[in-house]
Amino acid sequence: MNKRKYPFSLFVMGTFLNLIRLWLGFIVVIILLIICLVNPIVPIIKQLRDKNILLSHFDNEETDELLDKMFADNSKGYKNVTDAVDEIIKSYQSDTKQ
Repeated sequence: MNKRKYPFSLFVMGTFLNLIRLWLGFIVVIILLIICLVNPIVPIIKQLRDKNILLSHFDNEETDELLDKMFADNSKGYKNVTDAVDEIIKSYQSDTKQ
């Protein structure tokens, strides 16, 4: 029986390709973990930024009025806010016409 030898160049190439495959798989897993960890954090950061922006204008009378209507107990916050914004727009339009 004639024994065949496995060529050393194929052994080196196969080892190299397996290492590349393992590293690429490792990198893909790390990227997926980062995405899974960052995805829930981004909306929290945006919410905190919006809160800080809102609180920075807290001394403004119109902002106070909007916040009071937004967080009113009658659970019609969106309608209250749109009505208040319409009133503010009308007051600005009447001020600019004068």
